[in-house]
Amino acid sequence: MSVSDDIHDLEYLYKAGAEAASEGETEQALHFIEQVLRMNPKHAKAWNIKGNCLDRMGKCEDALSSYDAAIALDPSNADVLFNKAETLEKMGRELDAKMLMELAVKLEMGE
Repeated sequence: MSVSDDIHDLEYLYKAGAEAASEGETEQALHFIEQVLRMNPKHAKAWNIKGNCLDRMGKCEDALSSYDAAIALDPSNADVLFNKAETLEKMGRELDAKMLMELAVKLEMGE
């Protein structure tokens, strides 16, 4: 298998995972996204989707770890910060959630 085949497979798996996640097929999405992350553990968007899936499954601590991985790879991604803030809020960590939400808004506004 060539590098271009690997990239094609990675893109296919990522798109399949993102689509499954958007359709609420959480376990299917997680299956695809975990394959993406095995192929490329530095795929920030895949870490974000994994966090979303884990959050939906009620695995908030694991979701936070996934969001942290995404943030480490792409610290200016407002979507990841927003998603992490929502999970923190679910966990009753309102102050942490509020601070992260404010940062996400500033990033989104280009401040």
